[in-house]
Amino acid sequence: MAMNTRTFSRMLLLVAMCLFAQNAKAQIEIPEPGNEAFRALYRLLQTELSNSPPSDSGSNKPLSRMAPEQIWKMAEEAMLLHNRFPTYRQYSTLDLLTQAIELHPKKSEFVNLMLPKIATTSLPTREPNGWNEIVSVGGGGIAGLLISSVTKIAQPEDCRRIVESVLATNDAAKVAKLRVAVRLVSAKDEFEKLLIQHGSGAESRGQNPAKSRTSVPPFPSPDFGKSTNAPAPMQRSESKKGISSSSTRTPSEEPTSSPPWSVIVSLIVAASGLLWFVWLVLKKRS
Repeated sequence: MAMNTRTFSRMLLLVAMCLFAQNAKAQIEIPEPGNEAFRALYRLLQTELSNSPPSDSGSNKPLSRMAPEQIWKMAEEAMLLHNRFPTYRQYSTLDLLTQAIELHPKKSEFVNLMLPKIATTSLPTREPNGWNEIVSVGGGGIAGLLISSVTKIAQPEDCRRIVESVLATNDAAKVAKLRVAVRLVSAKDEFEKLLIQHGSGAESRGQNPAKSRTSVPPFPSPDFGKSTNAPAPMQRSESKKGISSSSTRTPSEEPTSSPPWSVIVSLIVAASGLLWFVWLVLKKRS
């Protein structure tokens, strides 16, 4: 009977480990089934970023040989630039795309493509719903990634247009995000000079500007070979508070990501099987 119990516990442990491995593999596979545009762009990004950065327009990198408008169209078709709350994989893939853009031989041409999308996408306005949303909320979502990237690819003649475009959104959170982003780029002095020229307008655009200065703790950034900026205060022009605000938060109407319950269940089953097995061994020795 003891042998049968031990055999059963080992089988239970093996099944639990198999379930865990299967769920872990599912987390890293290319997602979004049915969206071939997403998978095609993802494969190109893996090839583009797999080796050293391209040095000129004659590089053999696939995206480096493509026109910026074509790359941007692929991102649109892959649903990376919509104004809904991005899934973790959409956000991380967009982060990879901004890395590729920053290495593109014609990266300055992306400024004209990014600015309209910065105006029409929003920063996150709620707390992260699970571990897989922490990175997206901390980085400012789609708008936050684009603001950080557009400051890195900007030429000196682009700085004024970028500052004026962000100010024109009348969104205090985006202005604050821009202020954080420009501290880490080569054109820092030019950006800061322009922000100073705009005076208090650059400090407090948008409704209830005082809320935009709420202190927000940084979240971990995705491990894609670069660090992301600390998150800006998160607020839409409809006077919603950031994620660390102590007052009542406005619930988001955007879809949320469900937690990986299957992984949790697998871990519980595996732990139970392991404890059972150890108990049987100790019992046999005693």
